[in-house]
Amino acid sequence: EVVRTKCGLSKPCPDNFFAFKISSGAANVVGPTMCFENLVIMSPVKNNVGRGLNFALVNGTTGVVLTQKCFDMYSGDVTLLVKFLKEIPEGSLVLAASYDDPGTKMNDETRKLLTNLGSSYAKQLGFRDSWVFLGAKDI
Repeated sequence: EVVRTKCGLSKPCPDNFFAFKISSGAANVVGPTMCFENLVIMSPVKNNVGRGLNFALVNGTTGVVLTQKCFDMYSGDVTLLVKFLKEIPEGSLVLAASYDDPGTKMNDETRKLLTNLGSSYAKQLGFRDSWVFLGAKDI
């Protein structure tokens, strides 16, 4: 009998844990994919990913998806990302995946906000880096 795991993980998660899998994009060819509790939130197939940084916010208690957004970090407006990061509701899980270029428009403020969510790599994220992250707001 084949045991089906959530998000195609190699083994099932323990009780009272959320299952998730985040894959970054490959160069500028294949977009990133985010799966949470066996629900694909963002993917190239759903056609809701974009160049730059892709985010999904999930309620950290219920596991309900709150929102998903992408921010063009090559030619987009970084102030939109700053506003988004500052307005993340308390108790949210933050899933992030890069696609093509997450770093060009990255500034000290966005790096600090991502670090405050728990990222250890945001400080050095650069041009065409591949990056995935799961952090949290006040959890």
